[in-house]
Order: sequence, then structure tokens, then C-alpha cells
Amino acid sequence: MTIIASPAPMTAPKSGFMDKMATVFQRDRYDALTVATGTSIVMSALAFSISFTSLTDLAMDKGLYGWQAWMWPVIVDGLTIVSTLATSALKGKKVAFSWFLLLLGTVISVAANSVHADINGHGPIGIAIGASVPILLLLILHQTILMRRQKRANEAAEVAPAEVPEVAAPAPVVAPQPQVEAQTIMVAPIHAVTEQQIPVNA
Repeated sequence: MTIIASPAPMTAPKSGFMDKMATVFQRDRYDALTVATGTSIVMSALAFSISFTSLTDLAMDKGLYGWQAWMWPVIVDGLTIVSTLATSALKGKKVAFSWFLLLLGTVISVAANSVHADINGHGPIGIAIGASVPILLLLILHQTILMRRQKRANEAAEVAPAEVPEVAAPAPVVAPQPQVEAQTIMVAPIHAVTEQQIPVNA
């Protein structure tokens, strides 16, 4: 029994220019995500610094001095940062409390920065600038997390093994069995032999 395999499908050769362009595009996208992630981290630090200065100044005006004055902005803006990270890490019902803390920290920070600008006589524009800082901090943090996820997804796609198409196993070949003709064997009967008593002469 002979098995004839079906011929493999013909595929067009890949263009060398298109391969190079795809490689350049992948490298540029990876570099862009790296630069954007680093820039977002720097911007988050700057926004935190501005909010930290305003909240510390406000705390000192309201009776907190020394290390207590700078601990309050760390708690308020730190709550926003930690809650933002938690909302991206937790799943299901556990994330609801993190969203609540995120909104709470953002509202407190926006209100405190606005009050600080108002009591220092900066006017509506100063109030808008002070209120925008914690909001921008929140948005930049969220954007940083999204870009970090995309960067990890790209790195995982690069190291993932190529998919091997499944090939159906050929059907087993059964060799024909030789036919044996039945033969009749004749067996002759066997007669029993008995001892004969031979008389003994006295």
C-alpha cells in the first residue's frame, strides 16, 4: 500500500524591503514607548513636586510645622499614586475600594491646591493652575501605566515561539495477512495391544 503525500502550498517569497521596514517600525515603536514612559515618569515627579510645595505651604499656614507640614502632602498625593497603581493591578470587586481612594485623594489635592492659590491672592488663573496640577498628575500616572503594559506586551511578543502548524498524522497502513488454507489430516486409529496369557508347561 503506497501513501502519496499532498504537495505543500506554494507561498510567495517575502520582500526583503518589507521585512526591513517592519523591523525598523518595531524598533522605532519600542524606542518611542521607552522614551514616552521615561518622560511620563519625569512629568509625574514634577507635578508631584509642585503639589507638594503648595500643600506644604498650606499646612504651615494652618498650624503644621516641621516634618508634619511635609508629611501631609506626601499622604494626600501618595494616596493618589498608590490608588492609581492599585486600580491597574487589582481585578473584580477588589478594585472598587481603590477607585474610591483614588477619587478621594484627587479631590482633596485639588481642593487644597485651589485654597492655597486663593489665600495667596493669585486670582482665578492661579486657582486654575493649582487645581490642574493633581489632575495632571493623575492622568500622567495612568498614561504611564498604559505605556508600561504595552511595552511588556511587545517584549513578550518578541520572545514568544513561532506557532507550528499542526500536521494531521497519516492513517496507519495495515499489511495484508497471508491466507492459510485449511487442511484435513487423516489420523489412523490406534488399536490397543493386550497381553496374551501364555500357558506354562509344568
